[in-house]
Order: sequence, then C-alpha cells, then structure tokens
Amino acid sequence: MKITNDVKDQVVAFYNNGLTQYDIAQELSIGRRSVYRILQERCVQRRSLIVTRQFDDITQRKCPRCNKWKDKQDFYNNTSSRTGLSTYCKECCKLYHKNERKDWGRKRRRLLRQEMVAAYGGVCECCGENNWEFLTIDHINGDGREHRKKIGRTDIYLWLKKRGWPKDSYRLLCFNCNSSFGLLGYCPHQHKGDGNEK
Repeated sequence: MKITNDVKDQVVAFYNNGLTQYDIAQELSIGRRSVYRILQERCVQRRSLIVTRQFDDITQRKCPRCNKWKDKQDFYNNTSSRTGLSTYCKECCKLYHKNERKDWGRKRRRLLRQEMVAAYGGVCECCGENNWEFLTIDHINGDGREHRKKIGRTDIYLWLKKRGWPKDSYRLLCFNCNSSFGLLGYCPHQHKGDGNEK
C-alpha cells in the first residue's frame, strides 16, 4: 500500500482514538515501522498522556494469568497498552521472570557443559564412560582447589572455553574416577587385578 497523506491522516486519527501502533498497522495493511515513522513525522503527542487522561477511572483489572481481579496499583504502568496498565499483575510478572531466569541459567549451564564434554573427547579417559551427565573436568596436576581459589566464583567451564579448552593440565573423567583420584590418588580401573588395591 502506498503511503499517501490520507493514509498518514488515518494513522494519526486511529492513534488518537486509542489504537496501538500494531493495530493500526494491521488495519491499514502497512508496516509497524511505517506507522512509527508517520507518528514521529507528524509529531504526535506521546500515548502516555492520552492514556492517563482516558483511563483514569479504571480502578480494577483482571489478570489473565492468575484469573483474579486486582486494584490498579497491583499492575505495572504500560503506556503502549490501551488501558495504560500491564496485562499481568506485578506478582505474576515477578514469578514468571524469576522462573524464566532460573530455567535459562540451567539451560545455559547444561549447553556449556555439553560443549565442554565434546571439546575434551566425550569419554572418560580412565574407564571410557561416555554419558555426558556423568562426565566432569579433572585437574591433571591435582591443583583443583588452588585453581578454584584463583578464579573465584567464575564458572570453570566458561573459564576453560575463554581459553580455548586447554588440554595440557585438564582432562575429562567421570565423577567416580575423578573422586578416586582426589581421595585415593589412583583409580581402581587402572589397578584392577594387579594386587595393588588397598
């Protein structure tokens, strides 16, 4: 659709009547950026002033997530919505973002760990375990405690990735083999049947 002066007038009229930029774009079959540019070009007053004048009388709103009617102050302000309030109440927003952040952190850590496993060969160097959930990084020289103190609270997988997955003093072991090396100084897989078991 060609954007003529008539179209621009319609955009401004729709906006002043409370339609969002998205609704205007759909109604006139033009892009949202075009709507935004037209409003800027015509120096239209910001929606926040229109919304607060138009919806001052709203005292309650229903949150679709928890299905409860709540007072106006239980919602965040949102100048781009028709009511001037957010869709969901503050409580639901906080809960949603908290869980989303937690899930993203777990997913990011799992992906980083899988990348580490692949970078170090994907199998335990001692027993051949290849299930990535059982594999971990081992400090070959036994200086894991000092290394953790040195890098602080930094994620070791991220630290290794930034350095290109160095293989000179790190290797991939399963948790059993890594614990054995840490506690006993050797792994039972290496001494099976040679009479050196304690």
